[in-house]
Amino acid sequence: MTNIIPQASKNNRETWRELEEYCRELVDRGYELYVIAGVYGGSKQIAAKNVTVPSQTWKVVAALTPGQRPENVTKDAIVFAVDVPNNNRISSDWRRYQVSIDTLEAKTRLDLLEVLPDAIEAILESQVVEPPR
Repeated sequence: MTNIIPQASKNNRETWRELEEYCRELVDRGYELYVIAGVYGGSKQIAAKNVTVPSQTWKVVAALTPGQRPENVTKDAIVFAVDVPNNNRISSDWRRYQVSIDTLEAKTRLDLLEVLPDAIEAILESQVVEPPR
């Protein structure tokens, strides 16, 4: 049960689902995906106040060529992040919620691409990259 969260129905059925379908398309195109996902925020509690409903859901996706390793990732790698509100008033278009990884790291206090060489990490984390369609 460590891989589940209370998720707003529109987020789950539309926005997040569309993002997951896009990730499957990248795999079908031959990319190897490395995905980090999580949540933050929230004050609403359910289940007799034993579970906090997060206010945000986020995901970082790195789409690498087969066999590519962190030490040879370049500044041109397909790496993108989304930060999606966990409510039913959101757009179904996940691309509207793209953010830089730096922005996401500031909100979550995580170092998400720490395995990359520092110079490449700095470039990739500062950009908001439009993933290929």
